[in-house]
Amino acid sequence: MDPRYSAQDVQRCEICDFTEVEMYCMSCPRHLCKKCVGIHLSDEPHKHQIVKYQDRKITHVLPRCITHSQERCENYCQDCERPVCPSCIASGEHQRHTLPTIFQIFKTQKERIAVDTEELEQTICPCYENIVQQIESDLNKLENRYKSLDEELDRQGDKWHEEINLIVSTQKEEIDEMKKKQLGALNDHLLKMKQLLTEVEESINSNKETLDSFEICMSLSYRRKNTALRGLPPKIHVSVPRILSQPIKKEQLSDMFGCITGFSIKTQEHGYSPKTRSGSPVSANEHVHVSEEDATVKKELVLEPETASITETGLRDLESVACQNDDEIWIAGCGSSLKLVKTSLPSYISRLSFGAVGSSVVREVKTNQGEKFVAVTKTGDLIYCDGSTSVKIIRDDSVEELIKQHGWKLVNICTTVFDDLLVAMVNDDRRQAKVVRFTASSEVKQTIEFDDEHKPLYSSDKITITKYITENQNQDICVSDCGASAVVVTKKDGKLKFRYTGRTIPQKDLKFEPMGVATDSQCHILVADSTNDCIHILDINGQFLGYLSNICCSPAGLALDAADNLYVAEKFSGKVKKIRYLRDL
Repeated sequence: MDPRYSAQDVQRCEICDFTEVEMYCMSCPRHLCKKCVGIHLSDEPHKHQIVKYQDRKITHVLPRCITHSQERCENYCQDCERPVCPSCIASGEHQRHTLPTIFQIFKTQKERIAVDTEELEQTICPCYENIVQQIESDLNKLENRYKSLDEELDRQGDKWHEEINLIVSTQKEEIDEMKKKQLGALNDHLLKMKQLLTEVEESINSNKETLDSFEICMSLSYRRKNTALRGLPPKIHVSVPRILSQPIKKEQLSDMFGCITGFSIKTQEHGYSPKTRSGSPVSANEHVHVSEEDATVKKELVLEPETASITETGLRDLESVACQNDDEIWIAGCGSSLKLVKTSLPSYISRLSFGAVGSSVVREVKTNQGEKFVAVTKTGDLIYCDGSTSVKIIRDDSVEELIKQHGWKLVNICTTVFDDLLVAMVNDDRRQAKVVRFTASSEVKQTIEFDDEHKPLYSSDKITITKYITENQNQDICVSDCGASAVVVTKKDGKLKFRYTGRTIPQKDLKFEPMGVATDSQCHILVADSTNDCIHILDINGQFLGYLSNICCSPAGLALDAADNLYVAEKFSGKVKKIRYLRDL
C-alpha cells in the first residue's frame, strides 16, 4: 500500500507531496521538506519566514512593514500606533517617539486579550446566555398569555351568546303563549259559528218540511228564528305580534362587551445586569428582571395613597412631567430649561433644601422662556412644545423641529400606543381649538374638532388656552380643557364619548379647574384639580370613583410609569411627588 494513503502516514510536503515535512512557512502557512524550501522561496523570498517544523508553534511571525515591504517590524511606535521596521527608525520619521519592542507590545496585548477573554467567558457570555433564555421564556409566556387572552375573549363571547340565546328563548316562549291564546280564541269562535250554522241549516230544513206539509198543526206551531239568527255574532280579530328590532349600535356593543387594554412595547435602559457563569449576581443589589406587562392584572384604588418620594426640581411654575423610565422623569415649567431628574429620593428629603441633599438632575436642556409641555417617544426621545407653532424633538444633543403648523399655537402633546402623536392646538385668533393626530413621519392622520351636531368639542377661550392631553388604554382621547372647566373624552374615531365637569369637593366650594390628565393600566382617568388641591379619578366611562386628596398642592402635570406610580408636578412649589394609589388584588 502506498504510505501516502495509509491512515498511519506522517505529514508530507505540500509541494512534492512525497517527502516527509521538515520545515514550515510561517507566512503562508505551508508544510515543506528541505529540498522544496528553495522552490518556495523563489517567489519573493523576503515575504516568507521559514522555521523548523517542530518550532512552528513557538516562533513568532513579525508583521511586514507597510512602508518597506521587504522588511519585518521589530518595534512598535506608540505615538503613531503602528509597527515599524529598522529602516523606518533609521529614516528619522519616528525620532523622539516611544518605540518599545514589538514583543513587549505583543506580551501586553496577550495579557489584555487573556483578561478580556476571561471576562467574556466568565461574565459577558453567561449574561447573554441568560438573557437569551429569559427572552425565550418570555416568548413562551407571551404565547401562553395571548392564548389565554383568546380563550377569555371566547368565554366573553360565549356569555354574550348565552344571554342572547336566553333572550331569544324567553321571547319564543312568549310568542308560543300568545299563539296558544289566539288559536284557542279562534277555535272557540269557530266551534260557536259551526253550532250556529247547524242551527240555521236545521231551521231551513224545518221550514221546508212545514211548507211541504198539508197538516195545519205544523204551520200553526211554527216559531220563526230569523230575528235571533239575523244578529250576527261579533267578529274576532287576531293580530300576529311582531318584533320591534332595535338597530345594532356597534360602538355601544363594543363598549359593553369590553375593551382590550395594557398593550405596550417599552425599552428599559439598564434592564439587564451582568451574571456570572454560576448564575449569581455580580452585585447583591443588582438583579436581572424582565418586565412583564400583564393586562390581566387587576388592581384596586387605595383609600389612603402613599407618597413614595418627593423631588425638588429647582424649576418655577411647573407645568408638565413625563416618565423616561422607572426612576427618571422629564419636567418642564416656565423657565428656560427642561430637566431629567431622578425620583428615588425618599419623602423625608422634602424637609431639606434642594442643594442640601445633592442634585438629582441627570440632564438639562436649554430652551426658550415660556410654558413648556413634554412627552417621551417609544424610542426614548424627548418631544416638547412651548405654545409656539411647532413641536420639537431632542435626539442625542440636537434639537429638531418635528411638526410645524402655521396659524396655530400648539399647546400640548402626547404619544400613543401605536407611536402616533396627538397635538392639542388653538388658532392664532383663539376662535378654534382642535386635536390633530400625526404619524411618526409628521403627516396629518386625523383631526378632531366638532361633535355630531357640529359644535366645537374644545374651548378656545381668549383668557386661557391651557389644555392637557393623553390617550387611554382603549385608545380613547382624553383632553383636560381648563378654559371649559371640563374633561372631554372622545373615542379613537373622534366621536364624543362624555364630558366630565367636576364634582363638589367636601368643605370646599371652588371652581373645577382641570389641569394634567393621565390614565393607568386599569383605564382609570386621573385629572389634576389645581384649585381644589386634589386628583379626580374616573372610570373608563366617566363615572366618578373618588379623590386623591391631602397629598398635593396646586397639582399641574401628571404622569404614570409602567408600575402605575403617579407623578404629580406641583405648579408653585417646584416639587414632583411620586404617589402609590393602586394595589394588586
